[in-house]
Amino acid sequence: MYGETGGMATGMWLFWLMLIVFIVVLVKLFSGNGQSTLTDSSADSRDNPLEILKEQFARGEIEEKEYERRRRELENRDYSGNSLEAVENFRKVIAIFQPEVLEKVETELQKLNVPGVSVTRAKGYGEYANFYKSDWMLTHVRIEIFIGKDRADEIAGAIMRAAHTGMEGDGIVAIQPVESVFHTRTMEKCNYEVCD
Repeated sequence: MYGETGGMATGMWLFWLMLIVFIVVLVKLFSGNGQSTLTDSSADSRDNPLEILKEQFARGEIEEKEYERRRRELENRDYSGNSLEAVENFRKVIAIFQPEVLEKVETELQKLNVPGVSVTRAKGYGEYANFYKSDWMLTHVRIEIFIGKDRADEIAGAIMRAAHTGMEGDGIVAIQPVESVFHTRTMEKCNYEVCD
């Protein structure tokens, strides 16, 4: 009889001990005391190469030109260190507008030192159509410019300002990402700007 009672008492004691330990573990696991056990956000920001570069520049350890070069290089890398320049660095600015403003657009692009432009004649209709013709087509000019992504918006804005008349049929400007740009003469892949 004594053996059965002692075994039951020990079993109950073990049951309550395990229950208390389980509750303590749950409380510790879910309370966290405002601290994350998996990540420390302040450590993450200190380990970010771009943040380290910004701190070096702020302390005057590197000059602005070197800072910009390194920043571009870091921004063009994914987390595995592979280059993203194919998607990130180049844009193609395409503009279709009335032929009468071509000279004005060319002048604006030359002021911006745009390294190159292709001009072709285009037929089509959009916002404005020539309903007196059977095919509704109008003659426009189409230009294409391959340029670094940092200058694409500036160039698109210059084209729009030069081609703007306020009338239907002024045209459109589009910016597209470009996978790669190669210079045929040197047979080299271009990096941050279209090759000189």
